Amino acid sequence: MGKYTVTTGQNIYDVALHLYGSIEGVVDLLIHNEDLSFGTRLQAGDILSYTDDYVISSDTVAYYKLHNITPANGERNVYLKTSSYPVLMEMQVDPKNTQAELRIAGSGMLDLDWGDNSPIERIVLVDKPTTYSHCFDNLISGKRKIWVYSETPQIKQLDVTSVYCLSLCLFRPLYIETFTLTSGRINLDFISLFTGTYEINLQKTKTVSLLPLLYCKELMKLDLSGSIFEQDAIDSYLIALVKNYQGRRNAQVILSGMPSGNYEEPTRDEHGNYIIQSGMQAIWVITHEPTWNEAGEWRFSIGDTTYTGLI
Repeated sequence: MGKYTVTTGQNIYDVALHLYGSIEGVVDLLIHNEDLSFGTRLQAGDILSYTDDYVISSDTVAYYKLHNITPANGERNVYLKTSSYPVLMEMQVDPKNTQAELRIAGSGMLDLDWGDNSPIERIVLVDKPTTYSHCFDNLISGKRKIWVYSETPQIKQLDVTSVYCLSLCLFRPLYIETFTLTSGRINLDFISLFTGTYEINLQKTKTVSLLPLLYCKELMKLDLSGSIFEQDAIDSYLIALVKNYQGRRNAQVILSGMPSGNYEEPTRDEHGNYIIQSGMQAIWVITHEPTWNEAGEWRFSIGDTTYTGLI
């Protein structure tokens, strides 16, 4: 007696084709699986028993094996999927990915379209971070698009690391307290629409520009440890941070790469304004300006060294 593990998107006829080379093989499946019927909706991971070495069309079975094909022609949504909520977010993912995982906490409701043939998933957000996993039920040639629909969600935590985003687009401002995307390769423009954000974790993420982070004025912790970007990118961000202070909260910034220049006071022009020429000079200004550190100290951790106004 053989054991067969059902994969995503398979129905009873797909399994028969794979095992026996013909849908007539369903009779053998029905005989050996008492709870199985023509109306059974198979789920990925189900185990079915079958007769070993019983093949109806050996050519078909050999073809599937030679070309590494697993028949999966289960139920499909033939009608356009729609949500009663407006679109909030679009994430594009590599079509070679077979699954994705979203971790989220907050309040409100979301409709999640995974970008395959599955129905839209309705999510009621709760305070405790909850993981929503999905196995894609089809193959596509271009980028897969995952759509999130919602009215006015209040998101406390959002982790899209295991969605493996190639890009993320927001269609309107989003209240989100903490955001995590690690080990990604992505443009950060979407962060400019974040509101109420006090923590961002971008560990080991590769990006071109950090300037969208300037819009997060309530940020209290930014983790860029292990992230990959040019030195000019961190220099531009730090210098722009000084020029766009505008009553920000004090924050902890964690870096792996070293900004340019020395940690020293920059020269001033005839009006007493700093002439900042490097990233480390920008850090010196941020950690030494009294108005920046009244409510608490700014801290920049770079490798094993932490720079604050106390140094």
